[in-house]
Amino acid sequence: MAKFSQQFLRAMTQPSYQEGLFTAARELGEMPGRIKEEERQLAEVAKFKTMTLDQQFDFLESKAKTPQEILKVQNMRVEAAQAQAKAKKAEADAKWEAYTRGKTLEEDNNNKLVDGASLSAVNSGDINAYIDQLSPEIPDSVKERIRQEAVAIQKSREAAGLIATESTLPKEYIDALQSNPKLVDSAEAKEQLRLYNNPKNPGDKKRAAFALRALVDAEDKRTRALYNSEAYAKDRAGDALRYLQSMESEVYFFESEDLPRIVQGLEGDDLVDFKRKLELEYRKNPSANPEQAAQQALDQMQIETPGAKLAAKRREERTKLEEKREAAIQELMADGIDRIQAEQELNRQSEQRLQAKRQQTTAGIEAVRAAAKERKYGPSPRG
Repeated sequence: MAKFSQQFLRAMTQPSYQEGLFTAARELGEMPGRIKEEERQLAEVAKFKTMTLDQQFDFLESKAKTPQEILKVQNMRVEAAQAQAKAKKAEADAKWEAYTRGKTLEEDNNNKLVDGASLSAVNSGDINAYIDQLSPEIPDSVKERIRQEAVAIQKSREAAGLIATESTLPKEYIDALQSNPKLVDSAEAKEQLRLYNNPKNPGDKKRAAFALRALVDAEDKRTRALYNSEAYAKDRAGDALRYLQSMESEVYFFESEDLPRIVQGLEGDDLVDFKRKLELEYRKNPSANPEQAAQQALDQMQIETPGAKLAAKRREERTKLEEKREAAIQELMADGIDRIQAEQELNRQSEQRLQAKRQQTTAGIEAVRAAAKERKYGPSPRG
């Protein structure tokens, strides 16, 4: 114990030991202040996490102390906005593609259901009763299509029976022909009506009646399909419009107007006209891309999109940068590191290049200032 005490006393007299104690004592004295600072910083971080993206960059800009730091935050803001717009568009595109696939599959299934159920409804002997017992999960619009198709099949069968037994075309078929100038004036209808009204050979009237029946049935089916396609197109156009209204613009408001900004600015009669033309585009092509369909509609309305080229250029530039970045990552990964390490290394290299560029810019500004000062005051006596 005595030996240990002597060693401890000698150590106390050493300058390095005394300095260490002094530092420890100072740190202990500062501990309450440090704890408060850490608590303040933690509170600040917690508050930062609740801010919107713009508020976060406003906060960072308020903390910047030099023009270089302010410029860095501003560049970060622009990059974040572009990344956010890209991510939002990618998400919207993915949803639209999934919606299109689902809608196409749904329509195919509905068509199969209508074909099968309408025939079963006729064969059941009571169309309305058959439709009433269908699953409540089947939409009313599909049930109505089944009813229309079943009634058409039944009418056609009854007409075929009358023609087969009496060689007579039902009156409702004759009325349908006469009320449709386009149909009754066709070469086929004229020829069959001539044979029906003035048969020259046995069987001419019956054959003409069956042919006229087929013409009317085909026109009825075309009309029903057109009605259903209009309803379908209207549904697709509504979804496309909502997609376009949620898109982020590729250009800044002070630069120009691209497709999203123009569509989002439509109102009144222009909006009604745009919806109508969008529906027509989807009648022609039910799987049309919403941006292409919207551009076609705007072209028909003679509304220009002056920012279209700038937006396309931005997308092209961004794609090229992403391709270059991916190529650089793959090159780094070829050296045996994983993707995360490759991305970190690429970010480090990019930061170095950015820093070097800032230093070069700062040096250039200082050189200009020095030259201006020398012109005004003459050479510095310190050289």
